[in-house]
Amino acid sequence: MKVLISDIAPAYRIENAWREHLVPTLRLKGFKGSGRQFRRIVNQFAECVSLQGSHHGGSFAINLGLQPLSIPDVMGNVVDPRKIDEVSCEFRRRLSKNTSDQWWSYTQLRSSKITAVQNSAEIFEQFGLMYFSEMTGENSPLLCVDPISFDSGLFDFRGFNSTKVRMARSLSLLRFASGDTQASRDFARVALKAIGAGVGLRVELTALAGLNN
Repeated sequence: MKVLISDIAPAYRIENAWREHLVPTLRLKGFKGSGRQFRRIVNQFAECVSLQGSHHGGSFAINLGLQPLSIPDVMGNVVDPRKIDEVSCEFRRRLSKNTSDQWWSYTQLRSSKITAVQNSAEIFEQFGLMYFSEMTGENSPLLCVDPISFDSGLFDFRGFNSTKVRMARSLSLLRFASGDTQASRDFARVALKAIGAGVGLRVELTALAGLNN
């Protein structure tokens, strides 16, 4: 294949392609932010998108984060809807057509970078927005799953994951925030059962489970 001189543009970085061919899609869908971090608020959830380049160059991934506003972020901080980013979210996944770990590869050619980013934008519109919609709607599995089903693995969080302990803790906090004390306790007990030798969250989970009473 003959390469046009105009396609050889060392100064045209993958960040340029993101800015020109992906960020407009995010803006159109209501995401705010800059650089590599974007977010929007839907039904008391923060939906976050981050752009991650490979350390070795030549490929990138798009990370999705989901954070209920009614519970602390992964660092234990109160969520600031204007600043929350993907890495701070309790529930995270990579963008792909399924649960695979997808990376988009590109060469040093300008056209290769543009094609890769355009493809990622299409996948985001077709699948990423669908995952977000299913997880933040009124029938969100985060709001509807019961402790027994969760403990048995009978749930579908559309690829948004964490450890079982942290997910059960988040669900306990969500139920507590909504006033469902019994479900909050039951989720906390699921987390305690799975925590093993870990002690970092044991005190909090014991209190949520009502085992201090």
